[in-house]
Amino acid sequence: MALVESPGLVAISVPFILFGLVAAAIGVRELSDGAQRVIAAVHTSVTDPVDPSEAPASGHALVVGTAADPAERLQTPVSGDEAVAYRHRLRQHSAGAGWWTVVDSGASTEFAVEGPVERLRVDPGGDPAETDLTASIELDGEEALSASQRDRLGSSGAYDFEAQPQALASRVDEPRRYEDGVIEPGDEIAVYGALVEDERGRRIDAAASREFRLAAEAPAEVGADDDLRSIAGSVAGGLFVFLFGAVFSGVGAVVLSDGLTVVTIL
Repeated sequence: MALVESPGLVAISVPFILFGLVAAAIGVRELSDGAQRVIAAVHTSVTDPVDPSEAPASGHALVVGTAADPAERLQTPVSGDEAVAYRHRLRQHSAGAGWWTVVDSGASTEFAVEGPVERLRVDPGGDPAETDLTASIELDGEEALSASQRDRLGSSGAYDFEAQPQALASRVDEPRRYEDGVIEPGDEIAVYGALVEDERGRRIDAAASREFRLAAEAPAEVGADDDLRSIAGSVAGGLFVFLFGAVFSGVGAVVLSDGLTVVTIL
């Protein structure tokens, strides 16, 4: 018996198999992320909120109180308001597609959540706030950003100018909106995350959390309104990519089997 190879079919099959394996791996990762978000959403929805003095020594908790004592000065790109965290979005209108999102970003700084008795530090790791977008700059096709608006937006760090060179164009052909949502010092907030204690002290740390939430919402709404459509989309997308990869790998395997034939040597 001898194995005879058909180089053309083998060459075709290998990219199919490799692409399929990569896609399947991405699908598994997306499914895992979606499952973690489901677990976190369920946990936050059944977790009773506590003030900082009642927070446990470790594990995840939902802590409510007043935002205070930001570690650094942080300003919102649109309004210039002082913030402990903000969300920023740029939306562009086009004649064929309507409104679409060009940038959806945000920033945060370390701060304290303050209760009636004590305060607890929070390190959000730069994660943006979950808050309504209430401040905006709206431009029609004939308007332009002012010099101060351009300077503030440009220095905010919200834009990658290599990827979005026209984000702060002085004049636009179609309507455009720059929008902010902000958590300011003094705002009532809810923070969900893991409590840790080390040489930096006791705090809620986003980096140590399987899910971190910083929201200017009523405590009962944190987690219960976890954008279930987004979670379902993540899970469904992961499943689709996994199945897509599996199909590609299967097609590649079939082609490869056709490219390798066994013959009998007399």
